[in-house]
Amino acid sequence: MTVAPNPNGNDSIYITDGYTTLATTNTVEVQDGCTLTLEPNVQLVVCAGANLIIDGGSQVIKEAGSSIDVEPGGTLTGIGSGGGNPNAPPQPTGFSVNIVGQNVVLKWNPQIPLNNLTYSVSKASNGSVSVITPSNYTSTSFTDSGAAASLPDENVADAYWVTATNSYGSSSTEPVSVGTAPTNVNSGLWSGVVYVNSAVTVPSDFPLTIEPGTRVVFNTGGGYGITANSPLSVDGSSSSPVVFTSNSASPSPGDWGSIVLNGSGANGSTIDYADIDYGTQVDVENASNVEITNCNITANSGHGIYYYNSSGSVLNNTISNSNVNHGIYVLSLTVTCDGNVIYKINQNQQGAGIQYSGSSGYIWRNDVDYYNWGIAAIWGSSPL
Repeated sequence: MTVAPNPNGNDSIYITDGYTTLATTNTVEVQDGCTLTLEPNVQLVVCAGANLIIDGGSQVIKEAGSSIDVEPGGTLTGIGSGGGNPNAPPQPTGFSVNIVGQNVVLKWNPQIPLNNLTYSVSKASNGSVSVITPSNYTSTSFTDSGAAASLPDENVADAYWVTATNSYGSSSTEPVSVGTAPTNVNSGLWSGVVYVNSAVTVPSDFPLTIEPGTRVVFNTGGGYGITANSPLSVDGSSSSPVVFTSNSASPSPGDWGSIVLNGSGANGSTIDYADIDYGTQVDVENASNVEITNCNITANSGHGIYYYNSSGSVLNNTISNSNVNHGIYVLSLTVTCDGNVIYKINQNQQGAGIQYSGSSGYIWRNDVDYYNWGIAAIWGSSPL
């Protein structure tokens, strides 16, 4: 459907049904010079596969209580991105979803409060979509209280997004999925927010990839961790790292367990650009060619990184903790450590920044501060 200028002046469309849904295959375009008006209490839903196009020079008028909501897989083109009415709000930026305690907490950056600007948070769950914020909501954060306790499996996760609306139009963020990790991982890809509420195992012959920007949140107190018996690929980036952290409002070292790369099935695992906070340690056991690179590992209760009878590379990481353990501990076999920054938060000077025990490999260009020993090589170790 196209809303186009009419020589007789009838160049507007009024939606008055109270609840209007665009079918999954439909495209609606509001062309230059036209007006789309949502009368009071109309909810216009852009479903998966549908597209609402707002051309430059057109206008969207949303009367009291009306909204435009874009479901996952639907698209809204124009509003807030150069098209549509220039007074319409841009897409909210800085949208983040986190789990604190048993609550799902959403935040986004404020916008200039012009033209009756309000926000609405939408939630897709069990095949239905609802707006969960009160009417005329103007805050830039929202807490879905207790929602973490009933999150579905990450395969069929809930999704959240925020919409900015004023008198001239609206614009929505991309949805963020939020789901619970199963005890035995049954999908090959994690994204969005993954809640770990039990000890998680990645089965043999079932590689798992974690996408950039994914947030893996562990329920505090159970010592829950992730044991990978297949290759684990943590594929963060400098601008969008993967985060592993605690759900505690006041986190502390050891809130959760370890990331364990376990046995030959985990050979070739990679952890790149990850922020790993308040856990126990990154643990590589009896695996080969495991690379841990460009990570920030902070406030663990064990070693920062521990290799046992394993080989690989530890490159360009920053490791900081306040316990008596080592920053990097290599026990048997061959590991390269290059370009890492390792220091104690509380400067208690216990342990070694890098300790090799009965091991070999290369130790180059590492910066170690506030440990008793910068580099320790014992039990016949011969690193270069």
